[in-house]
Amino acid sequence: MNFLKLKRRNKFGAIKTKCLTKLHPVHDSRFEALQCNRILAMKKNKEINTYKTQIIFDLAPGINHVVDFLLKHNDGILEVIEAKGHSTYAWRIKRKLFEQKYPHIKYTVVFNTPWKSWKKK
Repeated sequence: MNFLKLKRRNKFGAIKTKCLTKLHPVHDSRFEALQCNRILAMKKNKEINTYKTQIIFDLAPGINHVVDFLLKHNDGILEVIEAKGHSTYAWRIKRKLFEQKYPHIKYTVVFNTPWKSWKKK
């Protein structure tokens, strides 16, 4: 018997999408892939030194936070960029824990909603 395989959708309706880079070619959403392409353009224009995707930070014993992008600017400043469509309670707690444990890393959130399509620092 053949059974149909149904792909389970993301709870927020996000669709996995490829970006232009070979470093992490598939992202969890279209918006995250667009942010990756924007960061790749920044790298080509030499606005940033290096970047990494999907970096795991240890916040407390048994609590980790996976950030979308970690940038190292030309002046040595580290910056985390989170591409968000929705702000969840768990993410808000992890962000506060991150900012307490890593105060030297700038934490930037880019929202994808029409009423929050700005950067929050």
